[in-house]
Amino acid sequence: MDKIEAIIKECFISDVVDVLDQGSVYIMTNFSIVPNIGSNRVTQHRFKLLFQEETTITPGVPFSTLNDGFSFCPISEILEKRGDSDYLI
Repeated sequence: MDKIEAIIKECFISDVVDVLDQGSVYIMTNFSIVPNIGSNRVTQHRFKLLFQEETTITPGVPFSTLNDGFSFCPISEILEKRGDSDYLI
């Protein structure tokens, strides 16, 4: 699942319309995350983002270009180690 619904009030759309590009990476601050419930959902993600007046968006570096020493693994592998206290997750 790689899509999450984002709600932007009409009065804030002009602030982000020229900033966001599909498929790009962004660093966002000052937003809310709420359960994605109800009959008007546009994604299957269990949460959605709510942009606020204070929300800031800045371009980020795609993970594929980072060489920072991290080794990412699938969520299923993390969940398998749920009871193993030898790993920090």
